[in-house]
Amino acid sequence: SDGASSNHSVVFVLYGGANFYADTQAGSGWKPLGMPFNITRAERATIYELDGKPAYDMYYHYLHVANDENFFQNSLLFPLSMDHDGMLIVKVAMAANEDGSLVVTSDVSDEHRECRIAYGDPATILRSIKECAAFMRVFNPDAVLFYSCVSRLLYWGPEYVGRETTPFNAIAPSAGFFTSSEFVRHHGDVLQHNVTLV
Repeated sequence: SDGASSNHSVVFVLYGGANFYADTQAGSGWKPLGMPFNITRAERATIYELDGKPAYDMYYHYLHVANDENFFQNSLLFPLSMDHDGMLIVKVAMAANEDGSLVVTSDVSDEHRECRIAYGDPATILRSIKECAAFMRVFNPDAVLFYSCVSRLLYWGPEYVGRETTPFNAIAPSAGFFTSSEFVRHHGDVLQHNVTLV
């Protein structure tokens, strides 16, 4: 845009060709914590009740994350984990409403009736990254593109976040960026999956 940056644009990059092959791997490493909750009332991306009680009350009870101007930043490290057809996906609580509901990053379908609070375990995170790198090594790519959640940057801090990309740099030239939303394909479904390296 004539040398200036734009805050209101979308960029699409299309890859293709007769000899083009792509593979996607997703590494999370966030582990479920404590007892599961039943989502007893939800609509789209708003969870109103967990186990019949206001969702934020349950979240606060276990984490003591205050509903203040720092709620989103503090909740990034403690997303809700849900099973989706054998895959554990996580959704960050973006806001807590005055009615006690929690707004997560994407719709909670009727299939996701049980959830747990999750936390980042360094050993599990690095193990999931090594597993992804092992698949990539077999795939033998010419390049690796990363899309990683900004919460992972907050988790590791700028000086240590490179731990996640180092295994891939040895396989092929790598590039990427931090996002506020990652997507993975699982059994034909496209899922929003937060705190993930794709």
